[in-house]
Amino acid sequence: MPFFAKWFALFCLSFAFVNLSFALTDSTASQPLVYPPIFGKEKLPLVDIKQSELPAPFNFLLTQPLMTLGLEKYYQRNGQIKVIHAQKNAKKNTYSRAILMVMDNNKKRNDVSVAQARNETITVEFALITMNFNALPDPVIKAVLHSNTPFGKLLALHKIKTTTSNRAYFKLPCTAPLATLIRCKLNSSLYGRLNTLNHSGNGQWLAHVLEILPAIRCTQTTCQPA
Repeated sequence: MPFFAKWFALFCLSFAFVNLSFALTDSTASQPLVYPPIFGKEKLPLVDIKQSELPAPFNFLLTQPLMTLGLEKYYQRNGQIKVIHAQKNAKKNTYSRAILMVMDNNKKRNDVSVAQARNETITVEFALITMNFNALPDPVIKAVLHSNTPFGKLLALHKIKTTTSNRAYFKLPCTAPLATLIRCKLNSSLYGRLNTLNHSGNGQWLAHVLEILPAIRCTQTTCQPA
């Protein structure tokens, strides 16, 4: 099995979301995997691609060390997360969740809470993440469980320096379930990445992450699906 498929299989198994399948395709293989119960039984075809094949702005966004900081820099807005599904593994002391990152569509206002109340948010990311609570300090764990601050921003706020390993890039079409979640145009091309965040000091893994970004076109004030 190619590296991409092997790594993603391990990632999905760490989520322990059972009884569902996730189809991964590349030039040589298709591997049945598990994924969170938010897509029903639909299979999502992820196609492994090279970094050089990423179009703009994904060639910037998907190569950032921490996605949250890159998204906030690119859109010039603050991001908050919306948890779709979460699960803790008490035995391994890991915490897995599926999230959306949302921002205020009004760049000048830049207030996610107000935007949510008025249904004026934009969704800039869908992510699956498994965090290693064995390697994270208590204040970060508490914030993960009880705040809407993105994980990458928590790492930055608590001055936890990271390295990246096992990074791979992929593309996939916008399916109906994804369109509902991130408001992408049906059948449009989406791009994403898999990677592991590690503590730069001791080398412990902090999180395994899968991130999918929609195509968004912005003016000086607002954004719309491209």
